[in-house]
Amino acid sequence: MELKAKHYQNCLEEVLNLDEYGLPDQAIKKAEEIAEQALKVGDDGYAKFFQAEALCLQGKLKEGLKLEADAVSILNDVTFIQVNYGVLLSMTGHVKKALLHLDIALENDPNNLQALAQKGVCLAKLSRYDEGLVCFNRILEIDPKNAHAIRNKGVCLSNLYHEDEALEHFERALDMNPKDTHAKSEKRILKDELELRRTPLGWLAYKIRKSLLPKLRALKLRLFD
Repeated sequence: MELKAKHYQNCLEEVLNLDEYGLPDQAIKKAEEIAEQALKVGDDGYAKFFQAEALCLQGKLKEGLKLEADAVSILNDVTFIQVNYGVLLSMTGHVKKALLHLDIALENDPNNLQALAQKGVCLAKLSRYDEGLVCFNRILEIDPKNAHAIRNKGVCLSNLYHEDEALEHFERALDMNPKDTHAKSEKRILKDELELRRTPLGWLAYKIRKSLLPKLRALKLRLFD
């Protein structure tokens, strides 16, 4: 079982690498080929999973989500399947459900960096920044140079009003990857907020922007998840 899971995990990495290198059509074709091969050897769960990946790469997230749920029901003990499903659930707004599957993955593999990272992102979406911080700190214990975790830790720190430390993390992330648009954006937003706080009555607008609006977004996610 472990060898089979590793084989298909490597296949997924091939697909994702093609997409990351700007070759989406080849990535879709590769996912469809892997699904067909899996079906031929009786690996129905993996066939459904890669069919779902092909759909998601085409932007058909709703169809992909349904098919991936079928794959998870067959392969519920395969960590990378649970992680990938958690990512897809988070992307489609099902954040609380995503956390359930990410926790299953982390029970199987407590040091899974992708599961920790996505769990941290989900917690931040729900304005549970202190819990998200725990996830990103754990990643940085395992991989101190993980630029994504450094940047996302900065997001949590910013929302917990540790602005100076947050800026340091955004700058560290940008030192490692000057093209990190998310880090650039978060750094600019934080600097704008600090400037806003210095204006007359700016502290009130700052408080609304920093505290009330994220809570309303988190409430919306909880209500409609």
